[in-house]
Amino acid sequence: MTDRRGFTLLELLVALTVTLVVAAGTIGFIRHDTIALKTQLSQTDVTDEARSILDLMAREIRLAGFNPRANCAAPPVNAIVAAAPQSLRIQYDLNENGVLDAGAAASEDVTYQYVVATQKLQRVVGGVATDLATDVATNNFALKYYDAALTEIVGAGAGGALTAAQCAAVRRVSIKLQPAKTATTRTTNNVRAMIWTDVMLRNRAYPCA
Repeated sequence: MTDRRGFTLLELLVALTVTLVVAAGTIGFIRHDTIALKTQLSQTDVTDEARSILDLMAREIRLAGFNPRANCAAPPVNAIVAAAPQSLRIQYDLNENGVLDAGAAASEDVTYQYVVATQKLQRVVGGVATDLATDVATNNFALKYYDAALTEIVGAGAGGALTAAQCAAVRRVSIKLQPAKTATTRTTNNVRAMIWTDVMLRNRAYPCA
């Protein structure tokens, strides 16, 4: 007698449908997991970049007013040349030669500035501007200044800029940076980092700083 056992057309269709549903769910899960991983990696990248930028700024701001030859009669550097809510210009005698070297390679006269038109944070040395961060919204970069009593110094100049007397009173600088970027071209979600740090001007402990 012939063995006629097997699958009917209906059974095959049901099996195929179940397979397609399972496959679609698996693909969707893998896609979602891939996007989440890309988002997480982008979040890590933007956070690491923000920390690196703040570390650089903090190191240089701590050097402000560094005058190793203690030339108080005619200091070669001015710790804070200019300060505003989104810009800061500092000087320090890094190579200890007793004079201010203002060339781009010397890095003894440094300005950090936020450019509203391009939403960029820049470091300017010797007239050469280098982009440190992009995609920084207008309110996401801010500098605040404090005196020896840790009282905030509110700029009395145009646009909140500090006067010369206020610059001379600064002992601590607070920095806020919050850059952002699109996590992946396949999602409209943005990732952002919000980093703060406070920097003490160590050289302000000396009379001629």
